[in-house]
Amino acid sequence: MGNDVLDDLMNEYPKYPLAFLRKWRRDYDAEQYLDSLGPMEELFLKEEEMYSIPELKIIVGLLYAKSLAKTNQYVLACELIQNEFYKKPTHTAYLFYYAHYAMLSPIDCLHWASIGIFKECLNS
Repeated sequence: MGNDVLDDLMNEYPKYPLAFLRKWRRDYDAEQYLDSLGPMEELFLKEEEMYSIPELKIIVGLLYAKSLAKTNQYVLACELIQNEFYKKPTHTAYLFYYAHYAMLSPIDCLHWASIGIFKECLNS
């Protein structure tokens, strides 16, 4: 599907996430990680009530963090996941991805945090 078509769909139907998700997938698969940030950021910032499937907000947040990590914005990815985990502490997938991106980060203090979080994941 062409970029123009996806952009048109995103503009014409801003409450339907499918075009945003397809554009993200296409850009991410083409290793255009900076381009993949746009649709996920826009979708992530939309009102949570907009989502027809409650779990979709979780998926969008994790995909957005994945794009941030691929663009070497590990701290932002970890902050995003941490904030989402505070809102929904029963979703332990956030803990795993926080630890994963913290481990990939070149920042040493995030490495130490990831070890503790991986241990917490084992206890969950």
